[in-house]
Amino acid sequence: MSSQTARWWVASGGAGEAYKERVPYPYAVTYGWPGLPTTTKIVVLQREVKVGTQIYVRELTVTVAVSGAMSDPRSAPYGSVRLAEVDTLAQVDPGNSDINDCEFHLVRRHFDVQAFGVNAATGNAGDEMIEEHHEADDEENQTNGHEELFVVITGHAVFTVDGEEIDAPAGTIVFVRDPALLRAARATADDTAIFMVGGPVGVPYTVSRWEVALP
Repeated sequence: MSSQTARWWVASGGAGEAYKERVPYPYAVTYGWPGLPTTTKIVVLQREVKVGTQIYVRELTVTVAVSGAMSDPRSAPYGSVRLAEVDTLAQVDPGNSDINDCEFHLVRRHFDVQAFGVNAATGNAGDEMIEEHHEADDEENQTNGHEELFVVITGHAVFTVDGEEIDAPAGTIVFVRDPALLRAARATADDTAIFMVGGPVGVPYTVSRWEVALP
C-alpha cells in the first residue's frame, strides 16, 4: 500500500528505563544498544503504521543476543561509548566539593579501568577544565606520584604548568612528568573536550582515593 509507512522504535529495554530510540526495521536494535547489563535482553518494539490519516501501533517482542562489547562495560572484554553518555561527577555525587565549571566525565569508573587513571572534561569558553593541582604523593593525594598526560580533543584551551602558559588548540598533547608541578587548564572556546590519563611510575596503579569515596 503506497500510503502506508512504518517506523520502529524501542519502547522498553527491560533494564529499568524506557527508551524511545528509533531503530531500523526491525532487528538493528541488536547493534549499538546503550547500557545493556546482561548478555540477553527482551526488547519490545512498537511499530507505528500510518494509513491515510490513521495511525496504528503494533508491538513486537524480540529476544536480543548481546555481544561482549554491549554487555556491562565494567566487565566486558572490550567496549565503546560516546563521551556524552559517560556519567559526570555532578551526576554521581552532586555535593562533591571538586565540581567546577566543566562536565567531568568519569571514564575510568565507566569501564572500571584498573591499569591507569583516565577521565575527561567538557566545557565552554571560560570554564575551568582542570583545577589547579599537583600529583605529588602526599596525605591529600595518595597517588604514588602520578605522571599525567592531557589531550585536547576538540575546542581550545590554555594550560598552566609550573607557572608557564601553554596554548592548546584541538590536537595538542600536554605531558607533565614531575608530579610536584602545579597544573591547570581553562577552555578558551566552546565545545572543548580534554582527555586526561595518569599513573604512577614503577609501581602498580591503584584507584585514587577520591574515586573510591564516590557513591
